[in-house]
Amino acid sequence: MNLYKYIVSLNDIIDRPSSKILTYLYQPIVGIQAITIYKTLLEEGLIAKELKNYNFNMLRIFNLTSLSEEQYFENIKKLEAVGLLKTLINYKKEFYMFNLYSPLEPINFFDSEAFNSCLFNKIGKTDYEIIRYIFRDDNKTLYQDNGCVDISSSFNDVFSSILNNKNINEVSHLKPKPSKNCLFIEEDFKKIVDEIKKRNFVFEISLDLAKKWFNELYLLYKFRVEDFISLFSKIDKNVITKGDKNRIFALAESIKNNLFKNQNIAQFDGKEHMNRQKNLKIKEMETIKPNLYLKALLGLKTLNDDQKNLLKDLSMNYKLRDSVINCLIEFSFLKNEKLIVTNYIFKIAKSLNENSIKTADMAMEYLINAHKNSKNSKVKFSNDNGWSEAKNKKTYEVNVENDVKLDIKAWGDL
Repeated sequence: MNLYKYIVSLNDIIDRPSSKILTYLYQPIVGIQAITIYKTLLEEGLIAKELKNYNFNMLRIFNLTSLSEEQYFENIKKLEAVGLLKTLINYKKEFYMFNLYSPLEPINFFDSEAFNSCLFNKIGKTDYEIIRYIFRDDNKTLYQDNGCVDISSSFNDVFSSILNNKNINEVSHLKPKPSKNCLFIEEDFKKIVDEIKKRNFVFEISLDLAKKWFNELYLLYKFRVEDFISLFSKIDKNVITKGDKNRIFALAESIKNNLFKNQNIAQFDGKEHMNRQKNLKIKEMETIKPNLYLKALLGLKTLNDDQKNLLKDLSMNYKLRDSVINCLIEFSFLKNEKLIVTNYIFKIAKSLNENSIKTADMAMEYLINAHKNSKNSKVKFSNDNGWSEAKNKKTYEVNVENDVKLDIKAWGDL
Protein backbone atom coordinates (compact mmCIF):
# COMPACT_ATOMS: atom_id res chain seq x y z
CA MET A 1 0.00 0.00 0.00
CA ASN A 2 2.96 2.32 -0.41
CA LEU A 3 1.12 4.07 -3.28
CA TYR A 4 -1.83 4.97 -1.06
CA LYS A 5 -2.03 8.68 -0.30
CA TYR A 6 -2.34 9.96 3.25
CA ILE A 7 -3.85 12.87 5.15
CA VAL A 8 -2.84 13.93 8.67
CA SER A 9 -5.45 15.49 10.96
CA LEU A 10 -4.42 17.14 14.24
CA ASN A 11 -7.26 16.69 16.71
CA ASP A 12 -7.25 19.53 19.26
CA ILE A 13 -3.47 19.86 18.94
CA ILE A 14 -2.69 23.57 18.95
CA ASP A 15 0.99 23.26 19.78
CA ARG A 16 3.70 20.61 19.68
CA PRO A 17 3.11 18.20 22.57
CA SER A 18 5.68 18.12 25.37
CA SER A 19 8.78 16.20 24.32
CA LYS A 20 9.27 15.47 28.01
CA ILE A 21 5.93 13.63 28.22
CA LEU A 22 6.54 11.68 25.01
CA THR A 23 10.08 10.71 26.01
CA TYR A 24 9.53 9.66 29.61
CA LEU A 25 5.95 8.39 29.65
CA TYR A 26 5.17 7.04 26.19
CA GLN A 27 8.52 6.08 24.66
CA PRO A 28 9.27 3.29 27.19
CA ILE A 29 5.91 1.71 26.28
CA VAL A 30 5.74 2.11 22.48
CA GLY A 31 9.45 2.44 21.60
CA ILE A 32 11.50 5.10 19.84
CA GLN A 33 10.38 4.10 16.32
CA ALA A 34 6.72 4.69 17.21
CA ILE A 35 7.57 8.07 18.77
CA THR A 36 9.51 8.98 15.61
CA ILE A 37 6.43 8.21 13.52
CA TYR A 38 4.25 10.31 15.84
CA LYS A 39 6.57 13.32 15.64
CA THR A 40 6.88 12.96 11.85
CA LEU A 41 3.12 12.81 11.34
CA LEU A 42 2.75 15.79 13.66
CA GLU A 43 5.12 17.89 11.51
CA GLU A 44 3.34 16.69 8.36
CA GLY A 45 0.06 17.87 9.85
CA LEU A 46 1.52 21.26 10.78
CA ILE A 47 2.85 21.93 7.26
CA ALA A 48 -0.30 20.64 5.55
CA LYS A 49 -1.76 24.13 5.09
CA GLU A 50 1.38 25.30 3.31
CA LEU A 51 1.45 22.27 1.02
CA LYS A 52 -2.27 21.71 0.50
CA ASN A 53 -1.83 21.39 -3.27
CA TYR A 54 0.50 18.41 -2.84
CA ASN A 55 -0.63 14.79 -2.61
CA PHE A 56 1.81 12.62 -0.67
CA ASN A 57 1.84 8.83 -0.77
CA MET A 58 2.97 6.45 1.94
CA LEU A 59 6.42 6.03 0.40
CA ARG A 60 7.22 9.54 1.62
CA ILE A 61 6.52 8.57 5.24
CA PHE A 62 8.68 5.46 4.94
CA ASN A 63 11.53 7.59 3.60
CA LEU A 64 11.17 10.28 6.26
CA THR A 65 11.19 7.79 9.13
CA SER A 66 13.76 5.42 7.56
CA LEU A 67 11.39 2.55 8.32
CA SER A 68 10.20 -0.22 6.07
CA GLU A 69 6.51 -0.52 5.35
CA GLU A 70 6.28 -3.51 7.66
CA GLN A 71 8.06 -1.67 10.50
CA TYR A 72 5.86 1.40 10.02
CA PHE A 73 2.53 -0.42 10.28
CA GLU A 74 3.78 -2.53 13.17
CA ASN A 75 4.63 0.62 15.12
CA ILE A 76 1.48 2.64 14.39
CA LYS A 77 -0.51 -0.13 16.06
CA LYS A 78 1.30 0.82 19.27
CA LEU A 79 0.42 4.50 18.80
CA GLU A 80 -3.21 3.52 18.22
CA ALA A 81 -3.20 1.38 21.34
CA VAL A 82 -2.08 4.23 23.63
CA GLY A 83 -4.53 6.74 22.15
CA LEU A 84 -2.03 8.92 20.26
CA LEU A 85 -3.31 7.93 16.83
CA LYS A 86 -6.46 6.74 15.11
CA THR A 87 -6.00 5.21 11.66
CA LEU A 88 -8.77 5.35 9.05
CA ILE A 89 -8.61 3.96 5.55
CA ASN A 90 -10.65 4.54 2.40
CA TYR A 91 -10.16 1.48 0.21
CA LYS A 92 -11.98 2.85 -2.82
CA LYS A 93 -10.20 6.20 -2.96
CA GLU A 94 -6.96 4.61 -1.74
CA PHE A 95 -5.89 6.90 1.05
CA TYR A 96 -5.18 6.79 4.77
CA MET A 97 -6.28 9.38 7.28
CA PHE A 98 -4.05 9.57 10.35
CA ASN A 99 -5.80 11.37 13.22
CA LEU A 100 -3.25 12.51 15.80
CA TYR A 101 -4.11 13.19 19.44
CA SER A 102 -2.20 14.92 22.23
CA PRO A 103 -0.63 12.73 24.90
CA LEU A 104 -2.33 12.63 28.27
CA GLU A 105 -1.27 15.01 30.98
CA PRO A 106 0.93 13.32 33.59
CA ILE A 107 -1.88 13.35 36.15
CA ASN A 108 -4.18 11.41 33.83
CA PHE A 109 -1.41 9.13 32.61
CA PHE A 110 -0.56 8.03 36.14
CA ASP A 111 -4.26 7.83 36.97
CA SER A 112 -4.73 5.24 34.21
CA GLU A 113 -4.21 1.75 35.58
CA ALA A 114 -3.27 0.37 32.17
CA PHE A 115 -0.69 3.06 31.35
CA ASN A 116 0.67 3.11 34.89
CA SER A 117 1.19 -0.65 35.13
CA CYS A 118 2.62 -0.94 31.63
CA LEU A 119 5.19 1.80 32.29
CA PHE A 120 6.14 0.18 35.61
CA ASN A 121 6.65 -3.20 33.92
CA LYS A 122 8.78 -1.66 31.18
CA ILE A 123 11.24 0.37 33.29
CA GLY A 124 11.17 -1.13 36.78
CA LYS A 125 10.61 0.33 40.24
CA THR A 126 13.65 2.67 40.46
CA ASP A 127 13.17 4.44 37.14
CA TYR A 128 9.44 4.52 37.68
CA GLU A 129 9.87 6.41 40.95
CA ILE A 130 12.29 8.82 39.27
CA ILE A 131 9.74 9.57 36.53
CA ARG A 132 6.98 10.09 39.10
CA TYR A 133 9.29 12.60 40.79
CA ILE A 134 10.09 14.36 37.49
CA PHE A 135 6.39 14.98 36.85
CA ARG A 136 5.41 15.79 40.43
CA ASP A 137 4.44 19.41 39.62
CA ASP A 138 3.47 19.10 35.97
CA ASN A 139 0.00 20.39 35.16
CA LYS A 140 0.27 21.82 31.69
CA THR A 141 -3.08 21.56 29.90
CA LEU A 142 -2.63 20.04 26.52
CA TYR A 143 -5.19 20.26 24.75
CA GLN A 144 -16.08 10.99 10.09
CA ASP A 145 -17.92 11.31 7.56
CA ASN A 146 -15.30 10.63 4.91
CA GLY A 147 -16.00 7.12 3.70
CA CYS A 148 -13.22 5.64 5.85
CA VAL A 149 -13.25 2.52 7.99
CA ASP A 150 -11.72 2.71 11.46
CA ILE A 151 -8.93 0.09 11.69
CA SER A 152 -7.28 1.36 14.86
CA SER A 153 -5.97 -1.06 17.49
CA SER A 154 -7.01 -1.08 21.13
CA PHE A 155 -4.55 -1.36 24.04
CA ASN A 156 -5.31 -5.07 24.55
CA ASP A 157 -4.76 -5.77 20.83
CA VAL A 158 -1.11 -4.74 21.12
CA PHE A 159 0.03 -5.06 24.72
CA SER A 160 -0.51 -7.99 27.07
CA SER A 161 -2.88 -7.54 29.97
CA ILE A 162 -1.09 -5.90 32.88
CA LEU A 163 -3.93 -4.76 35.13
CA ASN A 164 -3.87 -5.35 38.87
CA ASN A 165 -0.08 -5.24 39.13
CA LYS A 166 0.68 -6.03 42.77
CA ASN A 167 4.29 -4.77 42.61
CA ILE A 168 3.19 -1.25 41.72
CA ASN A 169 1.43 -0.95 45.06
CA GLU A 170 4.85 -0.89 46.73
CA VAL A 171 5.76 2.42 45.05
CA SER A 172 5.29 5.73 46.84
CA HIS A 173 3.15 7.85 44.48
CA LEU A 174 3.77 11.59 44.24
CA LYS A 175 0.46 13.08 43.11
CA PRO A 176 0.50 15.86 40.47
CA LYS A 177 -2.10 18.60 40.59
CA PRO A 178 -5.56 17.65 39.25
CA SER A 179 -6.84 18.50 35.77
CA LYS A 180 -9.77 17.73 33.49
CA ASN A 181 -8.19 15.77 30.65
CA CYS A 182 -9.84 12.48 29.57
CA LEU A 183 -9.55 9.95 26.78
CA PHE A 184 -13.02 10.43 25.32
CA ILE A 185 -15.05 13.59 25.07
CA GLU A 186 -17.15 14.95 27.93
CA GLU A 187 -20.36 14.84 25.88
CA ASP A 188 -20.05 11.07 25.44
CA PHE A 189 -19.46 10.57 29.16
CA LYS A 190 -22.58 12.57 30.02
CA LYS A 191 -24.60 10.67 27.43
CA ILE A 192 -23.49 7.33 28.89
CA VAL A 193 -24.29 8.35 32.46
CA ASP A 194 -27.72 9.71 31.46
CA GLU A 195 -28.63 6.55 29.56
CA ILE A 196 -27.48 4.32 32.42
CA LYS A 197 -29.46 6.31 34.96
CA LYS A 198 -32.56 6.02 32.76
CA ARG A 199 -32.24 2.26 33.30
CA ASN A 200 -32.54 2.83 37.07
CA PHE A 201 -28.85 2.31 37.84
CA VAL A 202 -27.53 4.11 40.91
CA PHE A 203 -23.86 5.08 41.27
CA GLU A 204 -22.51 4.90 44.80
CA ILE A 205 -19.19 6.11 43.40
CA SER A 206 -18.19 9.61 42.36
CA LEU A 207 -18.55 10.71 38.76
CA ASP A 208 -14.77 11.22 38.66
CA LEU A 209 -14.23 7.57 39.54
CA ALA A 210 -16.87 6.50 37.01
CA LYS A 211 -15.11 8.56 34.37
CA LYS A 212 -11.82 6.89 35.26
CA TRP A 213 -13.38 3.44 34.82
CA PHE A 214 -14.93 4.43 31.49
CA ASN A 215 -11.62 5.80 30.26
CA GLU A 216 -9.95 2.50 31.14
CA LEU A 217 -12.62 0.55 29.25
CA TYR A 218 -12.26 2.85 26.26
CA LEU A 219 -8.49 2.45 26.29
CA LEU A 220 -8.57 -1.33 26.66
CA TYR A 221 -11.46 -2.20 24.34
CA LYS A 222 -12.24 0.96 22.29
CA PHE A 223 -15.80 0.88 23.66
CA ARG A 224 -18.32 3.19 21.99
CA VAL A 225 -21.25 4.87 23.72
CA GLU A 226 -23.60 2.03 22.76
CA ASP A 227 -21.06 -0.53 24.03
CA PHE A 228 -21.07 1.06 27.49
CA ILE A 229 -24.86 1.07 27.58
CA SER A 230 -24.97 -2.57 26.46
CA LEU A 231 -22.42 -3.47 29.12
CA PHE A 232 -24.50 -2.06 31.96
CA SER A 233 -27.65 -3.68 30.61
CA LYS A 234 -26.00 -7.06 31.32
CA ILE A 235 -25.10 -6.30 34.95
CA ASP A 236 -27.36 -8.18 37.37
CA LYS A 237 -27.57 -5.39 39.97
CA ASN A 238 -28.69 -1.77 39.92
CA VAL A 239 -26.39 -0.25 42.52
CA ILE A 240 -22.79 0.28 41.38
CA THR A 241 -20.15 0.43 44.12
CA LYS A 242 -16.34 0.50 44.22
CA GLY A 243 -16.32 -3.26 44.71
CA ASP A 244 -17.98 -3.80 41.32
CA LYS A 245 -14.98 -2.74 39.24
CA ASN A 246 -13.55 -6.24 38.67
CA ARG A 247 -17.00 -7.59 37.81
CA ILE A 248 -17.60 -4.81 35.25
CA PHE A 249 -14.19 -5.19 33.63
CA ALA A 250 -14.49 -8.98 33.45
CA LEU A 251 -17.90 -8.62 31.81
CA ALA A 252 -16.48 -6.09 29.34
CA GLU A 253 -13.72 -8.51 28.32
CA SER A 254 -16.23 -11.32 27.97
CA ILE A 255 -18.44 -9.18 25.72
CA LYS A 256 -15.52 -8.31 23.46
CA ASN A 257 -14.21 -11.88 23.28
CA ASN A 258 -17.61 -13.40 22.56
CA LEU A 259 -19.10 -10.78 20.27
CA PHE A 260 -20.42 -13.22 17.70
CA LYS A 261 -21.39 -15.90 20.23
CA ASN A 262 -23.66 -13.46 22.05
CA GLN A 263 -25.68 -12.60 18.96
CA ASN A 264 -29.40 -13.27 19.21
CA ILE A 265 -30.22 -15.95 16.62
CA ALA A 266 -33.77 -14.69 16.33
CA GLN A 267 -32.45 -11.33 15.17
CA PHE A 268 -29.84 -12.78 12.83
CA ASP A 269 -29.70 -11.02 9.46
CA GLY A 270 -28.21 -13.43 6.92
CA LYS A 271 -27.45 -10.79 4.30
CA GLU A 272 -25.82 -8.48 6.82
CA HIS A 273 -23.79 -11.38 8.20
CA MET A 274 -22.53 -12.32 4.71
CA ASN A 275 -21.54 -8.75 3.99
CA ARG A 276 -19.74 -8.49 7.31
CA GLN A 277 -17.74 -11.67 6.68
CA LYS A 278 -16.87 -10.52 3.18
CA ASN A 279 -15.65 -7.19 4.57
CA LEU A 280 -13.51 -8.96 7.17
CA LYS A 281 -11.90 -11.07 4.47
CA ILE A 282 -11.27 -7.98 2.34
CA LYS A 283 -9.78 -6.19 5.33
CA GLU A 284 -7.45 -9.15 5.84
CA MET A 285 -6.23 -8.90 2.26
CA GLU A 286 -5.95 -5.12 2.47
CA THR A 287 -3.89 -5.03 5.67
CA ILE A 288 -1.39 -7.89 5.34
CA LYS A 289 1.73 -7.48 3.23
CA PRO A 290 2.03 -10.00 0.35
CA ASN A 291 5.28 -11.48 1.68
CA LEU A 292 3.61 -12.23 5.04
CA TYR A 293 0.47 -13.43 3.29
CA LEU A 294 2.38 -15.85 1.08
CA LYS A 295 4.46 -17.15 3.99
CA ALA A 296 1.31 -17.78 5.99
CA LEU A 297 -0.40 -19.42 3.03
CA LEU A 298 2.51 -21.82 2.46
CA GLY A 299 3.39 -22.26 6.13
CA LEU A 300 6.93 -20.94 5.62
CA LYS A 301 9.23 -18.88 7.84
CA THR A 302 11.06 -17.37 4.88
CA LEU A 303 10.44 -17.09 1.13
CA ASN A 304 12.91 -18.30 -1.48
CA ASP A 305 14.19 -16.12 -4.30
CA ASP A 306 11.61 -17.40 -6.80
CA GLN A 307 8.76 -16.56 -4.47
CA LYS A 308 10.18 -13.12 -3.74
CA ASN A 309 10.63 -12.46 -7.46
CA LEU A 310 7.02 -13.53 -8.09
CA LEU A 311 5.74 -10.88 -5.68
CA LYS A 312 8.12 -8.30 -7.11
CA ASP A 313 6.96 -9.00 -10.68
CA LEU A 314 3.31 -8.74 -9.70
CA SER A 315 3.94 -5.38 -8.09
CA MET A 316 6.46 -3.83 -10.50
CA ASN A 317 5.66 -5.39 -13.88
CA TYR A 318 1.93 -5.95 -13.58
CA LYS A 319 1.34 -2.87 -11.37
CA LEU A 320 -0.90 -4.75 -8.94
CA ARG A 321 -1.57 -3.39 -5.48
CA ASP A 322 -0.84 -5.47 -2.40
CA SER A 323 -4.45 -6.40 -1.69
CA VAL A 324 -4.99 -7.55 -5.28
CA ILE A 325 -1.81 -9.63 -5.11
CA ASN A 326 -3.03 -11.33 -1.92
CA CYS A 327 -6.40 -12.12 -3.48
CA LEU A 328 -4.82 -13.48 -6.66
CA ILE A 329 -2.31 -15.65 -4.80
CA GLU A 330 -4.95 -17.21 -2.58
CA PHE A 331 -7.30 -17.83 -5.52
CA SER A 332 -4.49 -19.53 -7.46
CA PHE A 333 -3.38 -21.49 -4.38
CA LEU A 334 -6.85 -22.92 -3.82
CA LYS A 335 -7.63 -23.59 -7.46
CA ASN A 336 -4.31 -25.33 -8.21
CA GLU A 337 -4.39 -27.84 -5.36
CA LYS A 338 -2.37 -25.62 -2.99
CA LEU A 339 0.45 -25.01 -5.43
CA ILE A 340 1.91 -21.71 -6.57
CA VAL A 341 1.82 -21.93 -10.38
CA THR A 342 3.74 -18.90 -11.63
CA ASN A 343 2.58 -18.89 -15.26
CA TYR A 344 -1.04 -19.29 -14.19
CA ILE A 345 -0.69 -16.35 -11.80
CA PHE A 346 0.98 -14.14 -14.41
CA LYS A 347 -1.77 -14.90 -16.92
CA ILE A 348 -4.46 -13.72 -14.50
CA ALA A 349 -2.30 -10.79 -13.34
CA LYS A 350 -2.16 -9.51 -16.91
CA SER A 351 -5.95 -9.63 -17.09
CA LEU A 352 -6.32 -7.86 -13.73
CA ASN A 353 -3.99 -5.11 -14.89
CA GLU A 354 -5.81 -4.65 -18.19
CA ASN A 355 -9.14 -4.40 -16.38
CA SER A 356 -7.80 -1.84 -13.86
CA ILE A 357 -8.56 -3.98 -10.82
CA LYS A 358 -7.37 -1.85 -7.89
CA THR A 359 -8.85 -3.32 -4.68
CA ALA A 360 -9.35 -6.70 -3.02
CA ASP A 361 -13.11 -6.26 -3.35
CA MET A 362 -12.85 -5.72 -7.11
CA ALA A 363 -10.36 -8.59 -7.48
CA MET A 364 -12.56 -11.02 -5.57
CA GLU A 365 -15.65 -10.20 -7.63
CA TYR A 366 -13.66 -10.38 -10.87
CA LEU A 367 -12.18 -13.79 -10.04
CA ILE A 368 -15.53 -15.16 -8.89
CA ASN A 369 -17.15 -14.15 -12.18
CA ALA A 370 -14.18 -15.41 -14.21
CA HIS A 371 -14.40 -18.78 -12.48
CA LYS A 372 -18.15 -19.06 -13.06
CA ASN A 373 -17.74 -18.22 -16.74
CA SER A 374 -14.81 -20.57 -17.28
CA LYS A 375 -15.93 -23.83 -18.90
CA ASN A 376 -12.62 -25.12 -20.22
CA SER A 377 -10.42 -24.69 -17.14
CA LYS A 378 -7.97 -27.57 -16.84
CA VAL A 379 -8.13 -27.46 -13.04
CA LYS A 380 -11.61 -27.18 -11.54
CA PHE A 381 -12.89 -26.75 -8.02
CA SER A 382 -14.40 -29.86 -6.50
CA ASN A 383 -17.38 -27.59 -5.77
CA ASP A 384 -18.32 -25.02 -8.43
CA ASN A 385 -19.59 -22.68 -5.73
CA GLY A 386 -16.48 -23.09 -3.60
CA TRP A 387 -15.01 -19.63 -4.10
CA SER A 388 -18.38 -17.91 -3.66
CA GLU A 389 -19.14 -19.88 -0.52
CA ALA A 390 -15.68 -19.19 0.83
CA LYS A 391 -16.16 -15.46 0.36
CA ASN A 392 -19.24 -15.55 2.59
CA LYS A 393 -18.00 -18.13 5.08
CA LYS A 394 -17.26 -16.96 8.59
CA THR A 395 -13.76 -15.54 8.41
CA TYR A 396 -11.33 -13.92 10.80
CA GLU A 397 -9.00 -11.03 11.35
CA VAL A 398 -5.30 -11.81 11.36
CA ASN A 399 -2.67 -10.33 13.63
CA VAL A 400 -0.33 -8.59 11.22
CA GLU A 401 2.94 -9.88 12.58
CA ASN A 402 5.67 -12.19 11.33
CA ASP A 403 3.85 -15.18 12.83
CA VAL A 404 0.62 -14.48 10.95
CA LYS A 405 -1.37 -17.62 10.06
CA LEU A 406 -4.22 -18.10 7.61
CA ASP A 407 -6.98 -20.63 8.11
CA ILE A 408 -7.45 -22.27 4.72
CA LYS A 409 -10.56 -24.08 6.00
CA ALA A 410 -12.36 -20.76 5.97
CA TRP A 411 -12.56 -21.06 2.17
CA GLY A 412 -14.54 -24.30 2.25
CA ASP A 413 -13.70 -27.63 0.60
CA LEU A 414 -11.98 -26.71 -2.67
